Amino acid sequence: RFYEALGITAQQRECRLCQNMPSPHIATFSYIKSFDTRIYPSIWDRAEKLLSDSNHWVFIGYSFPEADYELKHLLKLAQLRFAHRRPKQKKKIDVVVLKDKIAQAKFSNFFGAQNITVYTNGLSEYVRKVCK
Repeated sequence: RFYEALGITAQQRECRLCQNMPSPHIATFSYIKSFDTRIYPSIWDRAEKLLSDSNHWVFIGYSFPEADYELKHLLKLAQLRFAHRRPKQKKKIDVVVLKDKIAQAKFSNFFGAQNITVYTNGLSEYVRKVCK
């Protein structure tokens, strides 16, 4: 039903390499989640590599909930990975929230206030300032 609602046919869902049908896996905001499924370790490993290699992260409207401890662990690993090899090249981390001081504090505490730029007036402020 998920794919039907999006108008995606079975043929469009097929993997181009193996012709298998991938299925959606949703990691919910909960302390009671299991990433024991075979697919998750490879996804998380790839995500860590991509995040590590990226110079600019943008978080839009994300409240950084406590239950996302796996994601926080991944982000911290990616932030610090190879940091000793490129001390002058810090990641640019933009946080876009809408008047959410709690989320702002969570990001500042986690990444370090000196490592992030926070846009507190939402996406319109971010676009206005970044797309000058």
